[in-house]
Amino acid sequence: MRHQRTLLREGRPARATVTSVKKHHGSHGATHTVMAYEFPLFGGGTTTGKATVNKPPAVGATISVVYDSDQPKRNRPYPFPLVTVDRDF
Repeated sequence: MRHQRTLLREGRPARATVTSVKKHHGSHGATHTVMAYEFPLFGGGTTTGKATVNKPPAVGATISVVYDSDQPKRNRPYPFPLVTVDRDF
């Protein structure tokens, strides 16, 4: 939860494009879906990210992400599972 809070407080928002959605089969019959995405950086260039999701959007869809401007590989799709913006702030 601390990492999500820090990323939300200090990170930069960006619009990402979903580039792939793949199902992975784990041990004991478990499956999970991994979504990959690409987004532009504030200073120029692009980077990628991936996240495990329950209901992935279609490939080509646009999603919101938040990334650490010092380490852009530290990124997450928004909204985060444990921390969100306080709407009454």
